[in-house]
Amino acid sequence: MGYLIFALTMLCIYMRPFKLPIWIFSTLGAMCAYGLNAVSLDDIMLVWKITKPSTLALIGLILFSLAFEKLGFFSHLASHIIPNSHFIHTWKFFVLLIILGSVVSMVFANDGAILVLTPLVLALFNKIDFSKQKLTTPKIKLFASFSPLVVFLLLISFISDFASNALIISNLTNIITAEMFEINFLHFAMMMALPQIFGIFVFIIIAWICFKHFLPHTLHFTLDTPTHSNAHSNPKSNYKPSKITLTLCYILIIILFIGITIGQRYGIELYVFLFSISFIALIYAKALGLIQAKTLLKETPFSVVVFSFGLFIVVFGVKNAGFLSTMRTIFDTIDLAPLLMQIFSVGIFSSLGSSIINNLPMVLLGNLTLQSFELNSLQTQILAFAHLLGCNIGSKLTPLGSLATLLFLLKLKIYNIKISLLQYISFAFILTFCVLLAALFGLWISTIILY
Repeated sequence: MGYLIFALTMLCIYMRPFKLPIWIFSTLGAMCAYGLNAVSLDDIMLVWKITKPSTLALIGLILFSLAFEKLGFFSHLASHIIPNSHFIHTWKFFVLLIILGSVVSMVFANDGAILVLTPLVLALFNKIDFSKQKLTTPKIKLFASFSPLVVFLLLISFISDFASNALIISNLTNIITAEMFEINFLHFAMMMALPQIFGIFVFIIIAWICFKHFLPHTLHFTLDTPTHSNAHSNPKSNYKPSKITLTLCYILIIILFIGITIGQRYGIELYVFLFSISFIALIYAKALGLIQAKTLLKETPFSVVVFSFGLFIVVFGVKNAGFLSTMRTIFDTIDLAPLLMQIFSVGIFSSLGSSIINNLPMVLLGNLTLQSFELNSLQTQILAFAHLLGCNIGSKLTPLGSLATLLFLLKLKIYNIKISLLQYISFAFILTFCVLLAALFGLWISTIILY
């Protein structure tokens, strides 16, 4: 019964009958799972226990990101990639935008990065004078509608997930994995440093090869347009952060990292620091008249939290139906293989799974499977990192694989920008597997260095 409920739930999420929000289908699926005894009340409480820290952390991260956006912190960062002159070579802008996306995703998580960078890119493109650009028409009909704006939006979408591996706070899946395997903040960062660097480096190369045909050689800017991401809708959008505001933002980020590092030693949950920092930033933004409570509630995508929790319950029904036994059978076949083969096998398998059932339930199922193995703690932790990379990076194979991608598509819908499923998957397949293989190789190198 658990498999049937899961299949029907995923079908409804993909098809979206009556164009209802996807959180409705995951919630209905969870209700059916409980009503048909696929999961018990104890199971639901266990799911909440496992996911509560990460769910609350997600809300904290989103509030954190929105507060910093209102304070102009991201427009301040973006100002460093806008040229002082009236033009910039496209490849340079391309690389700088990826670096900006990587930094924002690393600190503000993939979901926060999508929320603030999508409108920011739109605002940056309001500065570009396309009358001076020489654009070539794509020869393939599928990409005839591709514009430089669509290319850079896709770039932001991909890098938000690809660069969300470095820190525990960079992705909801990271928080879940760190909680389940008791990985501390510093050790997590050390293990994921090389996978992050390798992945971003390969992404820059492969993405440029894929996208350069849709871009002009140079980008010409008109420098009199506001750069704030909400310039089109917010009367306060011309606000430029003062030195005091920027200093406060940097201090809050430093305090957050120090707090997380020290707090783990004393059992203080991650979300406590995120909510505290967010509260300070929001109060400061409110004092400056940059934010209203009504607007904040409207912009915070709480539906994503409801969607993920409902999907977790549905997936737990699959677990109760014997899925872990099937997973163990698959993983048992690679137990005697060399470590490099184990890392690549787990990573690739996890990437396929996360692209189909979403990376959140996939990371939970994979973690539960690894915990059920009789492996030494070192091997379990290494494979947990491989599984995590597969879930984070492999989720980009399909739009459903990541909450960040779903948020991205919701943002584009607001701005009436359409990217077809076939257009998305055409690039996702190439980019995702290249970045994943590079990151997994980086993990293997990290393992050799650290162990």
